[in-house]
Amino acid sequence: MMDQQAERYEILQVIADIIGAILNFFKPWVTPIGAWLVSWIDVLLGFFPADNLTIYFVIFGVLVISGIIVNTKWPGVKYIEVYKKDGVEDSSIEHLDADDDEPITEEEKAEKTKKAHKLFKKDEE
Repeated sequence: MMDQQAERYEILQVIADIIGAILNFFKPWVTPIGAWLVSWIDVLLGFFPADNLTIYFVIFGVLVISGIIVNTKWPGVKYIEVYKKDGVEDSSIEHLDADDDEPITEEEKAEKTKKAHKLFKKDEE
């Protein structure tokens, strides 16, 4: 039992040594970055009071409202839209497979399904 605990502690010590070596290697880059972060956060805390949370709620509200406005104005890519042609609405994406801009018919859909089943059966054999 004691040997298992000693082995565990030895493995943990090796892991800690490796992490320590990595941190020592990156110390010349990490230390100035950390000092810069501390300095600019101190400057910000000088402007914003620590005992009054109102300013933080105002900032939060501005960010949320601006996010809503931006996402409403520019919603991003719409993957499936309603396809309208000659007053007929088609919310599927099957019309994208047709050569011309006409939606495919039920017969064409059934034919494609049969072809797919035949290919699937050939793959199984």
